[in-house]
Amino acid sequence: MTTHTYPFIARLIYRWANIPLTIILGFYLIVYILATFYQWYYIIAVIFELAILYFLNRHYIRGYKLFPYKISIDNEKMICEDFFFSKKTHTIYHSDITKITGSIFSGNKARPLYIYDGKNNITIGLRVHLNGYNQVLTKILSNVSKELYDSLLEDVKAFNEDIAKLRDKRAKKKKPVK
Repeated sequence: MTTHTYPFIARLIYRWANIPLTIILGFYLIVYILATFYQWYYIIAVIFELAILYFLNRHYIRGYKLFPYKISIDNEKMICEDFFFSKKTHTIYHSDITKITGSIFSGNKARPLYIYDGKNNITIGLRVHLNGYNQVLTKILSNVSKELYDSLLEDVKAFNEDIAKLRDKRAKKKKPVK
């Protein structure tokens, strides 16, 4: 069984970056609220700041619930532990995985990979910064059901065909240099 974790900097950003950002945005929110007493149009900035604060913290809270920071994996199961502010541990058997989305399967490698365990109703997220990310993904894909593997392969092929069509279209639009 191999164990994979995130590097220190990535761990720091994924766990704590919202706190200083929230403090800074909160300071600006207070300034804009005070400014609305002098000029009414600062209410637009207040609404904008509130929206940024809401979406930022919603993103981080979702990440706290879905992303383990320590993953142990072998050919049979994956043990996910070290969730933020939680002592829970999830054991996902590769045979129970019903769906994999995100990352290369969505066409953007920078997006997180989401693994769904249909039997236990568990969703786990993995970010590309995980040490040994490619080995984890390889081990998962080599042990999931044949049907799921084939559907994922079709998704990647379809995405590659779309990219090739887009490149051909762009190449035709370019004018030759004289």
